Amino acid sequence: MKCLVCNKEFEGVVCPRCNFPVIAVPAEIDNGENLIAPLIERHRQGFLQAVRIGIVIFHWKEADGSIVLDHDERLLFCEEPAFDGREYWLEQKFARIPDEKNLSLTVFIDYGSEQSEQSVEIANLPGAALQEVGLRLCADFSWQLLLKNDMGETAESAYFSLF
Repeated sequence: MKCLVCNKEFEGVVCPRCNFPVIAVPAEIDNGENLIAPLIERHRQGFLQAVRIGIVIFHWKEADGSIVLDHDERLLFCEEPAFDGREYWLEQKFARIPDEKNLSLTVFIDYGSEQSEQSVEIANLPGAALQEVGLRLCADFSWQLLLKNDMGETAESAYFSLF
């Protein structure tokens, strides 16, 4: 069975990802899918409001002549994401790492009781300027990391599935 809300393939009577129940509409009911469409959309919106997406940033410190990890921090792109092609940008700007051709950023996704992290490669921008990190969310539940600087240079990662 494929969930009507989040498209997860599963067996059983309730989707293990978004908790939407299996609803069977008898064939003899005309426009049965249209009757339950508002219920599906209401559940989808509630589920998506619980999704949190951000990046993990690392803070370093000097200790005994070496640079060591001090702590990490999770920065959210937005409080209530909309999966409709919108872009969300972190307010914080980041220093460019000049010797790296590609950057590896850690993205976290929390939804319900599930949590995941994924390392994402994105091309480093060549201009010597502070960089901003953004996120594009698409209607098919895919997402893409974005990078830009004040010089007008941009980069995009590959697309990834939210689930």
